[in-house]
Amino acid sequence: MKILIVADMYYPDVNGCSYFTQRLARYKKAEGHEVAVVAPSRFLKNTDEKKNNIRVFGVSSVQILKKVKDMRLPHPFFIQSQMKKILKEFKPDVIHMQGHFTINRAMLKVAKKQGFPIVATNHFMPDNLTHYLPLPKKIIGLVNELMWYDFARVFNKVPFITTPTEIAANIIRPLLDIRVVSITNGVDLERFNTKNNGMYLRRHFNIEENKPILLYVGRLEAEKHVEQIIEASAKAMKKVDFSLAIVGGGFEINSLKKQVKKLGISDNVFFTGFMSDEDLPAFYTIADCFINACPFELQCLAVMEAMASELPVIAVNAGALPHLIKNEVNGLLFKPGDINILAKEIYDMMVNANKREDMGKKSLQIIKNHSIEKMIEKYLAIYKQAIKYNKKFKEVRKHIPTQSQ
Repeated sequence: MKILIVADMYYPDVNGCSYFTQRLARYKKAEGHEVAVVAPSRFLKNTDEKKNNIRVFGVSSVQILKKVKDMRLPHPFFIQSQMKKILKEFKPDVIHMQGHFTINRAMLKVAKKQGFPIVATNHFMPDNLTHYLPLPKKIIGLVNELMWYDFARVFNKVPFITTPTEIAANIIRPLLDIRVVSITNGVDLERFNTKNNGMYLRRHFNIEENKPILLYVGRLEAEKHVEQIIEASAKAMKKVDFSLAIVGGGFEINSLKKQVKKLGISDNVFFTGFMSDEDLPAFYTIADCFINACPFELQCLAVMEAMASELPVIAVNAGALPHLIKNEVNGLLFKPGDINILAKEIYDMMVNANKREDMGKKSLQIIKNHSIEKMIEKYLAIYKQAIKYNKKFKEVRKHIPTQSQ
């Protein structure tokens, strides 16, 4: 099968949509399918190149927000003609959209006219973008409504729509006239598991062998609320000794480092920066608990990787995180912004090794239903369904009489 994946964010962008698209392309190619990706190029020109052994059609683009390096705006002129060229050259059996912004809506318009089967997956939450706007909450709310309206206007033209969880699906179902199916983003259980040995990382970062580690992995951007994790950890550290490991990079890294210094916990907090694909699975195995305070997750790959590594998770009770984290089962949930409760939950986890072990085992049981193999299998079924539907639709159109008949 020839699969064309269309994404407004792709390698080397660091975010959930980019990672999902990269993994989907890689695993589909490994299954023997011919895969190509359409995404913004890193230049003011169209490109055609291989990235990690995947063919990528790059569309001329510019960076639009300094704070959001992953968001690039494709050059508006001739974008539809570029989509036509790509479709003419690659001739896909199915097109898989990963959003509704410029490249995806241009591809949708051209592909529908030419009669290609189309599937779309939603990774979008307006809060992840409007969080950066220096506007009153009421205005932000109106902007969010407008962005959801624009999303629905595009996705209502797609016959097959997916999103990572039922919680995420229920967010967009009231906006759409199309059926929405939840398909997990999937996690590689062969790569992320307890067999990985990360003791060399403890030595590298000078962490005592028996000292508990609270771990955060992800972008260091405002909407992730890592500052809340640091503040709550500082409170918990007054009662229990542990290390907070912050893995990742982003626009907020300098302000977060200043916060750590101001709170006087520099000896117990360390920033690793971006971690290599080789080291990341091992790092999960030296941690004792994972934490996520972002209220805008539609699933969260890092949480899934932590669970596959048999870690309990402390997470905000918002977005789709409660889909993975069951309070007092495989982790603890806290109300968004409640630093005192978060500090208490961190303390409880750090002092109770038995609790961490029991919850970690439950995490692994839960995440086994989210293997990447199951995700790939379900998308193949969706692609086949879309192709079959498209053939039937074309047959029906053939038999619709024109006015001249």
